Amino acid sequence: MSTATALLAIEHNLQLIEELNAENRRMLGELASVAEDEKLLTIVEVADRFGVLLPSGRAPNSLYRAVRRGELRAVVISGRLRFRPGDVHAWLAAHERRPLGGT
Repeated sequence: MSTATALLAIEHNLQLIEELNAENRRMLGELASVAEDEKLLTIVEVADRFGVLLPSGRAPNSLYRAVRRGELRAVVISGRLRFRPGDVHAWLAAHERRPLGGT
């Protein structure tokens, strides 16, 4: 292989490496946004999102009961309840009620 051919091959490989690095950065950015979307919530954060946080800063017992009944999925980490945002949204959608009067 001549020196010129070797240099062309090296340049080509460097370009491929740069393209792969750019793709990796793009994918890492997507993963970071997914990770932020999937940040586990505390029960207080869930109550706050629903606007039912008690003045004491605690979640209402109805949320704890929903977990005990298996209606609201939770993960226990170090003895603490944590919630996936998707599970919280699914539970909320399942309990959505239409106003009386058919509208």
